[in-house]
Amino acid sequence: MAYGYDLAVGRARKLAEKFGKPLRQGETSAQFKTHFEKMFRLTVVAAKYKKEKEAETHAAVDANIARLTSVRDAILANGSPTGVQTRRNIPGGAAHMAHFRAAPNSGKYVIFSDIHLTNRDNRQWLFERDNKGLYLQALAEYYGPRGYTLIENGDVEELLIFDPAAPEHQNMPTFEDIVWDEPDTWQGIIADRTLRKRAQFETIVREHGDYYQCVYDNFIARGAYYRTIGNHDTDLSSREFRDIVRNRHGFDWPTASDFVALMGPEGTVDYLICHGHQFDASCIAEHAPFTGESLSQSGGWAYEGPDRYWNHGDDGPLFLDKWLDGSKTFSNSLVHAVPAGNDQTGNAILSWLGFDLNREAAWEAIFTGNIAWEYFEHGDAPQRAMDEEVEKGVRWFKMRHMDEQKIVRGLDQQFGRNSGPTLVLGHSHEPRIRSDRGTIAERPLGPVANYLNSAAAGRFENLIWGIEIDNGAPRIISWSRDRETEEMVRTVWNDRVSNSISTLRAGRRTRHGLKNAPGFGPAVQEAINLALADH
Repeated sequence: MAYGYDLAVGRARKLAEKFGKPLRQGETSAQFKTHFEKMFRLTVVAAKYKKEKEAETHAAVDANIARLTSVRDAILANGSPTGVQTRRNIPGGAAHMAHFRAAPNSGKYVIFSDIHLTNRDNRQWLFERDNKGLYLQALAEYYGPRGYTLIENGDVEELLIFDPAAPEHQNMPTFEDIVWDEPDTWQGIIADRTLRKRAQFETIVREHGDYYQCVYDNFIARGAYYRTIGNHDTDLSSREFRDIVRNRHGFDWPTASDFVALMGPEGTVDYLICHGHQFDASCIAEHAPFTGESLSQSGGWAYEGPDRYWNHGDDGPLFLDKWLDGSKTFSNSLVHAVPAGNDQTGNAILSWLGFDLNREAAWEAIFTGNIAWEYFEHGDAPQRAMDEEVEKGVRWFKMRHMDEQKIVRGLDQQFGRNSGPTLVLGHSHEPRIRSDRGTIAERPLGPVANYLNSAAAGRFENLIWGIEIDNGAPRIISWSRDRETEEMVRTVWNDRVSNSISTLRAGRRTRHGLKNAPGFGPAVQEAINLALADH
């Protein structure tokens, strides 16, 4: 265990130092390393707490899955299959499972999630740098004029991740102050985080007025917008935070709810849409301030595995183009979040005898998580991927924390196999549509038609994932920009199964130009022009 942990820590520090460049104006390399060290030590304690509470948090996930029946029943009793409705309570609802809004399943919906819109001074300025112009153009030029209703399924604003920069962390407790304390005594850390959430949101609202104006003009103004809360933007359910938008831009911002339900004409709940952190053991509300939130805030992405993204300049055009032209498939297998534990391989890690570092299981044991190997150029050679991509900082690895197999088994138990509502999540940043067949543990080969995932709009350069639902029929889509013609490219992705392995493959593609459509205002045009200039 010790050697494997030290190896993980060493690699994480190399990655973090590389990711921390370029330095902010006036910030020295020594300052950055000092602040990162402080944050990384907080990561160590949070990870320890997470491990100690593992049984409790996994039991809470099981309980939340079991609550889906009562959520469905509350919607059946209080929802309506027609018209736009205000947020309503779920009797006896748990944290982050207490409110819903209902809408008719007829019509056209587009679901995007995990935008992670952040302040422009943040090093993880991924959506603004890479996808914002494309996203706003798709909303204003394609979905708005075609009468779609927009559902933003959580983690729209990034209110958790802060850089380890001097002004932000001068008052953070030192590692020595907290290492022997239980995290629930970190009142100073939690209070500091709460204050900075509001300050960060005020900055986001000020800097990204084009986003808020675009969504208002094209969707909110005609009653065609729904919003759920995620684990990075939970505060958007509060009046205090929504007033920040109104005070800045002059219009009301809708209340975010835990669930959006699409109801059939007979009053059935056909789709149940929520962010998904409710089913992630790291994000259970009772423990999230000391686990998921602390790991996000402290730089835990460097050790635990970050939300996967790629940057065109880092990854090079050949690798990126394979994803954009459809010649590289995406995994569509439902994942199990927990690999073989370190305890089973501790002696092998210490001695290296009988420990094959070219096996996926070896690295997953070291990092104690399920790694998304398909995001590597050398994913079929794990040691090479780690040595040539991760350790050199060319690419990151992504850990999977949400157990999709458990979720689907729970849906089967609650509603019967492929009965009841289809659950639509985000959170994992990985697209899922199982229209054909697939295999998961403890379940024979058969259809898995009751689970979808909208992946992410803000974590992959020039690749925005989403779900369209057209009169009840779902499809996974993506948006990219042709770098030569500057046209938007919309791709429909199809599920294919071979030897019980499910993958997503690119299907029909359509191109859309740069003409100004209704609602395509100057602010949106400016964002598009900036994005095109970067390319």
